[in-house]
Amino acid sequence: MGKRAIFEPRLDCNAHSHGRQGINPEIMLRRLGALSSDQRLAIFELLAKSGAKGLCVRDIQSALDLKPATLTFHLCILEQAELVHARREGRYTFYAPKFRSMNDVISYLVMNCTYSESMP
Repeated sequence: MGKRAIFEPRLDCNAHSHGRQGINPEIMLRRLGALSSDQRLAIFELLAKSGAKGLCVRDIQSALDLKPATLTFHLCILEQAELVHARREGRYTFYAPKFRSMNDVISYLVMNCTYSESMP
C-alpha cells in the first residue's frame, strides 16, 4: 500500500486580488456570508430546486413557515449578495436563484480554496 497524503487544508483565497475566476474575494465573502444563516440557506435551497422561474414570496413563506418580516429580511440579504433576483408579476413578487452567481461561488472555492500537494 502506498503512502496516503495527510489532508492539511490550506486556504489561500487572498493569493489573487480578483481570484482565478476574475471574481473579487469581497464578493465571495458577501455571498458566503449570506449563505451562512440556516434560514437563508434553506431559502436558497428551495429557490434553487424551484428552477429559473423561482417562487412567489407567499409560496416561500408557506414552505418554510417564516414570518413575513423575517423572510423579507433574509431575501434582502440574499439579493444584496446577488444570489437571488426579484421580479414583479402583477401584485406578486417572485424570487429566483441566480445560478451564475451560485456557480461562481463554487468555481471560486474549487479554484482558490482547495488542497494542493504542491502547496508548501
